[in-house]
Amino acid sequence: MPYDVEIDCHDIAQGDIFQAIQKMLGVLIPSDATDPLDHASPVLLRTSPMAPVKSGSDHDLGAWLPIRRTRVATVATDPVDETIVDDAEPFKVGDTVQAIDVAGPATAVTDLGAITAIDYDTNTITTTNAANALAIDDWIEVTENGSADTDHFIGTADNEIRQAGMLRRDLDLRINADGDVQIATAEVVTEGVIREEDIWFNTTPTLDEILLGTFQQRAPLSIHIVQRPHA
Repeated sequence: MPYDVEIDCHDIAQGDIFQAIQKMLGVLIPSDATDPLDHASPVLLRTSPMAPVKSGSDHDLGAWLPIRRTRVATVATDPVDETIVDDAEPFKVGDTVQAIDVAGPATAVTDLGAITAIDYDTNTITTTNAANALAIDDWIEVTENGSADTDHFIGTADNEIRQAGMLRRDLDLRINADGDVQIATAEVVTEGVIREEDIWFNTTPTLDEILLGTFQQRAPLSIHIVQRPHA
């Protein structure tokens, strides 16, 4: 007689972009979310890094959005509200952003206010607050679900980490016709293994500190990232 077969979730997912998946989480994603590499694309691709929004954001508390970050390439001097970054494509005018010290949010977080202008050709971002206190290799991120959010730390007092995950499958958010923000459902991988080169994010092997810190392998929630050889 036939037997039911249950695949152990710790097994390697043959042919999958994730090398292994231990845990997944069902999440709600607002339909105005955009690809973390393209501010105009409503299609979120698998392995996009995701995190829940904090209280006081423009979306329902706990909804998940793509993590949008980039590295500071040239520090603002004159004018002090303009910063040149590696890649301005993830951002939109109106985004509220913050700067994170290269050593992490525990070292320094700078409120840059809202983005008032973006030159995508020169990767120049203009913000309401001055950015001249930043340093090269700091990163700029959207504040709403940024790394300094303590609303979504989990674990014990001695081992708190930022809740985050990576999108399990592609998600097309073009689900409404009237312009109102709707909610889509999706799954994020919250514990597993993936190769660094397969993550849908705007970073390079030498600059991965702006992402790896969020996904370091630390219990109870982690994605182990197999890193590429660095030059």
